[in-house]
Amino acid sequence: MNWVATRISVPALVILTGLTGCQAEHATADLRRQARVELGEGEQSGSAAFEALDPRIHAQDIVILVEPPVTVADVWLTTADGARLNMGSTTQDCVTAAGRRRCDLRLPILEARRPGEWTFHVDKAVGPAATVSLPIDYIPIEDPP
Repeated sequence: MNWVATRISVPALVILTGLTGCQAEHATADLRRQARVELGEGEQSGSAAFEALDPRIHAQDIVILVEPPVTVADVWLTTADGARLNMGSTTQDCVTAAGRRRCDLRLPILEARRPGEWTFHVDKAVGPAATVSLPIDYIPIEDPP
């Protein structure tokens, strides 16, 4: 089954702070994960693995950063149990500033997914080199379902 992340509106202030309100409140090293994919000129796809916290008891604030901002990429996650979570294209509901494109997403509690090694995937058109970063802040849910 394919899941789709929810894109959230981002006020202009977020570009300056680099954190959404929820991220600023909960951003600690033990609740943050990051993946980074560097694609050379002409390269079209790449992936990077990271250790995900338990999505059954954590919501996730996700930021996709694309440099240079002219690069259009499709991004998704593969969970530890093999589910594909589509993040969409970096052209949808994203903001360009300071030499990069920024897309903010929120994943709710994912009761059917498991913690462990998740993989961040990037596909882009042939063209210039690009770096796509994925910082994720996990927000503990006090009373999960």
